Amino acid sequence: MLYENTGLIKPYRTNTQRRLFSIRDLDRLQFVKFLTQQNGVNLAGVKVLFEAFILAEKGGIDLQKGLFPEFQPVALL
Repeated sequence: MLYENTGLIKPYRTNTQRRLFSIRDLDRLQFVKFLTQQNGVNLAGVKVLFEAFILAEKGGIDLQKGLFPEFQPVALL
């Protein structure tokens, strides 16, 4: 709920308001955990980083891989 309230993730909601997470959502959550727990970034900083990643992606740059090459999402399934 905290990540949803801060705008870091927007899971799909069913008619009964249950949250459903896509694989992309889960990858994003893993990256948030990586940034906060291993790199000491607070949630406001994570949000700024995500905004920078989006801007860089528009220019054809994968900033996330450039800044954090050591991050490897855990395969789910």
